[in-house]
Amino acid sequence: MDLPFSTKLKIHLQRILGNISFLFIGLVVVIFLKFYYKFSIINHSQHKKYFRNLVRNKKPLLICSNHLTMIDSVILQYAFGSYFYYLFHFRNFIWNVPAKEVFAKNVFLNVFLFLTKCIPIDRKGSPEYHEFILNQIQYILLLKDPFLIFPEGGRSRKGIFDLENITYGVGRILFQLPNTQVLCVYLRGDKQKHYTNFPEKNSKFYIKYRLIQPKTKHTKRILAEKDLTLQIGKTIKELEEEYLLDQEKFLVNQ
Repeated sequence: MDLPFSTKLKIHLQRILGNISFLFIGLVVVIFLKFYYKFSIINHSQHKKYFRNLVRNKKPLLICSNHLTMIDSVILQYAFGSYFYYLFHFRNFIWNVPAKEVFAKNVFLNVFLFLTKCIPIDRKGSPEYHEFILNQIQYILLLKDPFLIFPEGGRSRKGIFDLENITYGVGRILFQLPNTQVLCVYLRGDKQKHYTNFPEKNSKFYIKYRLIQPKTKHTKRILAEKDLTLQIGKTIKELEEEYLLDQEKFLVNQ
């Protein structure tokens, strides 16, 4: 991993300025989620407690989730912490990589992304560009900040986790940082039938997760990256199947 000093400095600056601005930005986001959209997280306190305990072990933490709406990363940040928790433990506010062509369309949005621990990515960029982005993610993980990636690379058009179209970026990260723990997450609103830009108002979010530390016997990089990625993808798919089974049981008991 080779990053210019200026890039490392930018990452540290994001953390500092993001923490300061969170006093206002975080409050506004929480107000929108809780009082305008009226979102709620099922067993919210349980998820916040789990996340607080998890980040205390100070190991690199990569969060991998399914992806159905444009604000899944915001919902997950909200699910795993509170406004005051992040305000005083901003290091644990989760980084993510939003699509540049969707979220970074003007100066205002670029500033907002900078202050909310985002690294915008151009999904059509060159291999060298993507390697540069992955190097930044690895550097942040080594700082022990949690990082969120959607292995599908975009919102699933099938309405379910698309195991056939996962990208191998997460596998490359784990190949380079084999001691990274991975929190596989399945997130879904109760009104979510397929992919959308935003969840419906008054949505209640189901969230289930499993902590794994993928290992591979492959020494060849390409095979190792594929193996590590598929371990994550299959875990998320299992979590989805558990969700569907829970829903079926719920309907039977109605």
